[in-house]
Amino acid sequence: MTAVAGCLGGNPPEPTSEIIADPPTGIVVSDISTRTESSELTGEGLIVTGTLENTGDESVRVPHIDAVFYNADDVRLDDTYNYGETSDRIAPGEKVQFDIVYLGDTTEVARFTLAFAGSTSVGSNSSTDTTTETENETSEEPEEEPPEPVSESFSDEFESGDIRTSTQWSLNLQDKQATEQKEAEAQIVEEAAPDGGSGSLSVAVRNGGRAVLTSSEEFRWDAPWRVDGMFKPQVRNNRFAYTRIGLFGGEVLLEIDFASNMAGITGRNESVTPVQEDIGEWQDGVWYAYSGEYDGDSRYLFTVWDASEARPESPTAVTTGRTLSDTEMPMMIRAYAGGDITVNHAFIGYNAGEELE
Repeated sequence: MTAVAGCLGGNPPEPTSEIIADPPTGIVVSDISTRTESSELTGEGLIVTGTLENTGDESVRVPHIDAVFYNADDVRLDDTYNYGETSDRIAPGEKVQFDIVYLGDTTEVARFTLAFAGSTSVGSNSSTDTTTETENETSEEPEEEPPEPVSESFSDEFESGDIRTSTQWSLNLQDKQATEQKEAEAQIVEEAAPDGGSGSLSVAVRNGGRAVLTSSEEFRWDAPWRVDGMFKPQVRNNRFAYTRIGLFGGEVLLEIDFASNMAGITGRNESVTPVQEDIGEWQDGVWYAYSGEYDGDSRYLFTVWDASEARPESPTAVTTGRTLSDTEMPMMIRAYAGGDITVNHAFIGYNAGEELE
């Protein structure tokens, strides 16, 4: 389903939109339009608006929307957006409006795609259904042998040092328009955490800033791997703000969405089928543990839980994707928001191949 977004007036030309994953059965999408809007909190942003109508006989939850924005050269832009739900559920015959706020340079946006969680076109939002449907779709295709395992590991417990001069990480701090190095900070602080350490990496973003840490070492992402870590959020002024911490495994992104109370897996260049799961509500000041895993043969798992509790038996999100073509790429930790956010990382670790248990 393809729709043309509403006119923004003048140049550049209005962006086009494409729905690449339809909403659940009985939910109809219409009236997709765009406009620019400014606020003291977020600056200028591109507002994508649409209508969801429940044409079925039962009340359903408002589906989560994954939006991806591209420039005129079809290069994916920094996907800083917030999906604001107007209602928890949609009654039969009811219509609700959704708004997505893109906080990047609005003049760069040439098109955007929308994917709705729970879609039959990309697989169910539940871990079990996603795996089953994908297996059915691919059962007749010849199986390919996964890459040979590799044996390597990496760990940073952020106990001491200056992250600005670190030999393990490069740091990039930007404002909401990605033009100046301000409104963001990253430093290693003294702090006890459930992992037993006495320090953590504290990343603070204010008024729409952005902070990206890139590892100086590159890692294998085409063979089996696991990324583990622990973080503690403090979110403030997050109205109309999209916030995320990302751990990049090649083109795969493990996603923590504080504004929408979601956790999931997404990727760049359509490398994985996006999946989002509602975790209930993120709690400020609480340490969360997480683990992202890849089996070397297209299956991804992401588990996140309260670090004071036992790890759950079932993963938070499961999805599938194509085998990555880039075998060695750095790891990234990212935080950005339309408002104010501070996230502390107790540690991050990478294990591949034979290191997996």
